[in-house]
Amino acid sequence: MSDQSSYKKETASTEDYKDREFNYWLLFLLTVILIPCTFWLYRKLFPKKEKLVLSCHCAGCKEKENEKIRIQKLALKSTETKIKMGIVAVLYFFFFIMLYTVLSSNHIEKEPYNPYTVLGLSSGAQMDEIKKAYRQLSLTYHPDKCIKSADEEFCNEKYIAISKAYEILTDEGVREKYEKYGNPDGPQAISVGIALPSWLINRSNSPLVLAGYLLLLVGAVPAGVYFWSKRSSKFSEATVLNDTLGFYYHMIDGTCRLKSLIEIIGASLEFKNEIPDRNSDEEALKNLEKHIPVDYKVKKARFNAPYVIKTTKLIYAHISRVHQHLSPNLRDDLTVILKKYRMLLNGAFQIQLSQNKRQIGPLTELVKLSQCMMQSAWDDQSLKQLPHIDHYLISDLKKVYHIPDIVKFKSTEQEKRNEILTKANLSPEQIQDVEYVLAKIPAQIGIKFKITSEDEKILAGSVCTIEIEFTDAFALKKERKEEAAAAAAANSPTPLKAIGGGSKKKAVKPRRGPAPKKRVTSPKLDDSSSSTPTVTTATITEETTTEDSKKDKKKSKKAKDSDSENEDKETNAESDSDDDLSSGDESDSDSDSDWEPVQKKAKPSKDIYHTPFTQDEKPLCYWIFFGNRQKNELIGINKSESYEPGTSVKVQFLTSPEPGVQSYTLYVMCDGYIGCDYETNVNIVCEKNPNPIVLPKPQPPQAKKPAAAAAPKKASIKEEKDD
Repeated sequence: MSDQSSYKKETASTEDYKDREFNYWLLFLLTVILIPCTFWLYRKLFPKKEKLVLSCHCAGCKEKENEKIRIQKLALKSTETKIKMGIVAVLYFFFFIMLYTVLSSNHIEKEPYNPYTVLGLSSGAQMDEIKKAYRQLSLTYHPDKCIKSADEEFCNEKYIAISKAYEILTDEGVREKYEKYGNPDGPQAISVGIALPSWLINRSNSPLVLAGYLLLLVGAVPAGVYFWSKRSSKFSEATVLNDTLGFYYHMIDGTCRLKSLIEIIGASLEFKNEIPDRNSDEEALKNLEKHIPVDYKVKKARFNAPYVIKTTKLIYAHISRVHQHLSPNLRDDLTVILKKYRMLLNGAFQIQLSQNKRQIGPLTELVKLSQCMMQSAWDDQSLKQLPHIDHYLISDLKKVYHIPDIVKFKSTEQEKRNEILTKANLSPEQIQDVEYVLAKIPAQIGIKFKITSEDEKILAGSVCTIEIEFTDAFALKKERKEEAAAAAAANSPTPLKAIGGGSKKKAVKPRRGPAPKKRVTSPKLDDSSSSTPTVTTATITEETTTEDSKKDKKKSKKAKDSDSENEDKETNAESDSDDDLSSGDESDSDSDSDWEPVQKKAKPSKDIYHTPFTQDEKPLCYWIFFGNRQKNELIGINKSESYEPGTSVKVQFLTSPEPGVQSYTLYVMCDGYIGCDYETNVNIVCEKNPNPIVLPKPQPPQAKKPAAAAAPKKASIKEEKDD
């Protein structure tokens, strides 16, 4: 037997080592994969009961919770979930097999050769101890004196090991190598395993391993990249199909109104495969259409694709709040629509903000559609947002108590509201729900704004900033009444109000025809103005009167069935009818002292919309649009996630290059509540600018005419042309 073999490191065979390490690696990999899978499976099988975001106990909120449970059960029974659970079960099966294999393996790790251990000494023993131990062991295991066992081979091996250990520890050179390198022979090559199975490195399997490697590298990887790229090219950053965005680009124009947008959103290609066409749904759709109010029905469908007609009717049914007449299949289809509508509205919104669009009309209509979808009510039904308020009570509020909208209802004293609701046979708990939701709806919010410029004067074709500040309109109204009463008591004239303070604020209601608007005109700039930036200030307070609401209601009823072309003409006529105000009116409000220091932006509001008919859990948000309504141009946009009094939002815009009075419209719109929007006209007097900033007008791309011989491309959605 070789002397060298007695003190070299003991190692296992290459094949055994590879298989053992591969089993450990595979067990670790399965553990890493199964940990998140187990959490996912637990949440699916034992869903955690979600805490109520809103403390409302109305029937809609209870139905919403039941709908969440129903959606969870449907998701649990879906084919996709079953496949995922099957994969998890297979992974657990392999995990336990590998765990059993590792635990049942009898491999024992051998310690490296240690001459001190052979002699029964501790490391670093002195020479006297080494010699003494050697003498004792040599007497015990000498082949001629071995009494422990009759096996001569054992005694020979033991005696040889003792002798070699003694030689290593008594030879200074060899002992130094051992203590320095851990091996009597000096430094040794290190063997490192990479946790591969033995069959993978077996030479006889080389052709199969190489073929599999080539298939994976040359076939599977390029195929995966191709299919991933093909799928990604269909979707935009907003996870909306690019074909759908292109459809929005061509169909949504300045003449689109709410009903047109409903059909366009319903024609989204996402619904083509998600909304199945069932023969049994035809009769259910006819029955459903009978319960949609006549005032909100479409006279003639714009598209005739079956899924578009079905989707459009379901959206109308949702907004009209006739869910009780939906069949189980139609209810499932509506769930799909409500799951995707927010994503589609965001896509249409982004299209309108593109360089070649930027139209203010469609943006405001998209926000109105968002309100209607979230509240399941039309844009002239703001009182339906309150729980336990049915159409009979709404009729009494309008006719008997002269409360036409949510703003008037909230401005009514609480004692009066409780009296009205008690007469309507509402219980104290129901009245509490009404008051809770009413407190969350920001109907009391007003705004004031000012326009600033970096130049000494507001010049045409220059960059200006309009700063909007949220206020408490009810508090301002009460304060003005107290001031007026004090002035009357003192037998003195009523103090002058700020610009726009005397105008009556109206919540933006659905308006299909011209309606009176508030006028705000910046004062004429004096030639002797100082070098400080010119500031034009205006204040808008919320004050809704019954007369204004009745007028808006009548005009809304007259124009409900008008098509998009007539609506556009009415909008243009409305804009043309704006009279130019004198540039010197109310110039005394130009002083900066009239404005309090602008407070810092508040933190985003944590208020969640009360949406009992959708699964939205969306925080409250206000959109600010500033532009020319007559030209349908958007020149400034921003949003605010807080409406606390004192919160300010700045919007930069570029004035028109033409000097004179420039008319703009300011919209402050809540994207989730109806009746909390603000619209006002802003007229700015601009001086001539020697170096105006002129932006090129967007030119929409012109479609190429197909060749005469070419066959026309089949459209995915057929559109019926009006005669």
